[in-house]
Amino acid sequence: MKLSQFNISTIFVEARKEIKMKRLFTYLLLLGLVLNIQAQKKKKGDEEDGNKNLIENPSFEDNNGKVKKKGQIDYAAYWDRTTKIKSDLFVKNSEYPDINIPENFYGKASPSDGRSYAGFIAYTQQYKTQKSYFTTELKESLDKGVRYCFRMDVSLADLSKYASNNIGVSISKKDPRDVESKEELFDDNRIVGSSNEVIMEMDGWETICVPFTAKGSESFLSVGNFAPSRANFEKKVEAPEGESREQILMAYYYVDNLELIKISKDTECTCERDKTDGPNIVYSSSSAFDENATDEEKIKASTIYFYPNKSELTPAAKASLDQLAEVLIGNAKIEISVEGHMDDKEDKKSSERDYYKDISKERANTVIDYLSEKGIDKGRLTMKAHKNLKPISKVPSPLNLAKNRRVEFKM
Repeated sequence: MKLSQFNISTIFVEARKEIKMKRLFTYLLLLGLVLNIQAQKKKKGDEEDGNKNLIENPSFEDNNGKVKKKGQIDYAAYWDRTTKIKSDLFVKNSEYPDINIPENFYGKASPSDGRSYAGFIAYTQQYKTQKSYFTTELKESLDKGVRYCFRMDVSLADLSKYASNNIGVSISKKDPRDVESKEELFDDNRIVGSSNEVIMEMDGWETICVPFTAKGSESFLSVGNFAPSRANFEKKVEAPEGESREQILMAYYYVDNLELIKISKDTECTCERDKTDGPNIVYSSSSAFDENATDEEKIKASTIYFYPNKSELTPAAKASLDQLAEVLIGNAKIEISVEGHMDDKEDKKSSERDYYKDISKERANTVIDYLSEKGIDKGRLTMKAHKNLKPISKVPSPLNLAKNRRVEFKM
């Protein structure tokens, strides 16, 4: 009797184990299906949102630590030096002058997009100095025979004594960081603009754009001048007016806002950037104060405005802030609230880049830094960031959007 009971009990235990294993297998199968559906939805959503760029961290906004000196391109997430010669990463409002934005070791330039950019040596006559490059792994390998469009914004650094052609990228199957001889690899896979002219743009950014057909399985993109010396052409350039520092015997370029996307026809690959942000305008209002106005009225009238997706001060904004600083210097008891705002399109863009999530805060902090440089104690300035929650107007016309990109002041 006992033996029979024992056998029956054992059978039930084993049966329960088998049922549990089947349930576990079913659960894992369902989990795999759910994860696959989510991945497909994300991929579809990315395509619908226009997030087709195959380059991770294309404007160098995401950093793996605090950048303190030149040669730290590897601090930009997903990017690394290609050779032993290190390229540079520059960040806005850095306490380290060499890698600061806008003014740094090689010149002065605001970002084309966001608050960071990279830089590399494209040509040099300096003894023991070589060209530099930097590399990233693409989100996915390129498909054989498919047309792609590559875009990149570049700017020649102010202190460059030379300008060069052959500024572009190399797109390769092999990781160039692991290849001993890179000359053949680079030369066979280099991509430059169709005209391949010497890029001399210092006052702003020039966009390189080129369509190409993938050979198939390319997984790595490297930035630099990959042409052999015999194919290179250089021009001497003068430093911009007002730059008193000595020029450097090289062609040094800043790089920002890279893009690599699939295209169905070459007409999709233009050097015109996406215009969905609307006209690149800044609202203008009179910066003149009424002589009979009270200090509170003058402070309220000091509102300044910004270009889309930018926190840099325009000349008109600086003129208004100079007058505001005079009011604050004239009455040391006044404390004000510095309140940053953004428009609805900037808020929508915040889902694409972390930088834009705080652009209203960035604008307010830029103003506080400027007033501090004019002698105003930061203890008298309180920062507030409202994002797009307090618009001047909710009508999405270009003019009203421009009015919403602002910093206001309140006592």
